[in-house]
Amino acid sequence: MKTTRFLTILWLAIFYGAGAGAAQPGAKISGKVAFESDRFGKRFGICVLENGLIRNVYPQGGANPRWSPDGKRLAIAEHRSEFTGIIVVNASEQLLPYPLELGPLMASWLPDSESLIFASNGKALQKSETGNLYHLNLNTKEVIPLTDFDDGKEMKRVILSRDGKKVILKRALSGTTDQAINSIEYLIGRLDGHRITGIEPLPVYPSDPSWFPNGKKIIYTSGYFKGEKNLKGYLLSYDFETGEEALVYENKEEFHAPVISPDGNHILVSGWSGIYMMNLDGTEIREVVRPLDLDGFSSHDTSPDWAP
Repeated sequence: MKTTRFLTILWLAIFYGAGAGAAQPGAKISGKVAFESDRFGKRFGICVLENGLIRNVYPQGGANPRWSPDGKRLAIAEHRSEFTGIIVVNASEQLLPYPLELGPLMASWLPDSESLIFASNGKALQKSETGNLYHLNLNTKEVIPLTDFDDGKEMKRVILSRDGKKVILKRALSGTTDQAINSIEYLIGRLDGHRITGIEPLPVYPSDPSWFPNGKKIIYTSGYFKGEKNLKGYLLSYDFETGEEALVYENKEEFHAPVISPDGNHILVSGWSGIYMMNLDGTEIREVVRPLDLDGFSSHDTSPDWAP
């Protein structure tokens, strides 16, 4: 209760006291984009680009913002000394956080926009340190385990397809970095009611994968493509029906965290100097979120998610 009251008071003070900030982005984009940014303060917050303006919708911090399928709410992973959990923010004029003290890392929405699946490595939900997946109903607050791993590995990421049928899991031993390729495993399974079934290794090694709307392909970055290594990485796609890995863009800007537009026609990526949009074939790269000059340093804008 103390945490909930503190966050609500802090949110109202910031929102009504400071007002929503605005900044001029780059190229026009349909729909709305949520992303992490430090452009409004020393710590990262969650911003939304919509109708040519950038608003700071969650100044307290947070990471990995994810839109609900109906585009009305954002799920944000929050990690602070006084609170660790999921924050659900209503994407309307009354922007109030909804803390759920579950100790998760990140979340993915189910198609009903009323439920989430999330990864947790905390002991609040289990006896061991092993990371597992859980289902959360936002209306009933009921939490149901979806996996029962018990091998000591942490859950690093969970990426659910937009139809809610397939899920990609990233798992590794505690303390493992992304550079330790042999210690990280990517798995794919099916969400079957309240269980993840048919879990098997992913055919490719994708960093920050994201699903196409049809659930048949993923977009991701990787340091390797057909035996060739690129220190800045490749932007690739993988088709689960054909088994084909295809080159979308040979990274020169070190793009990362790609997502596909809701209509499936464009790619949004993070760069070291903003957020960019490109066609599915890697052409016509346009700046969407232009970094701000913060006393000689550029703002860092990353981890976008796109809603209609």
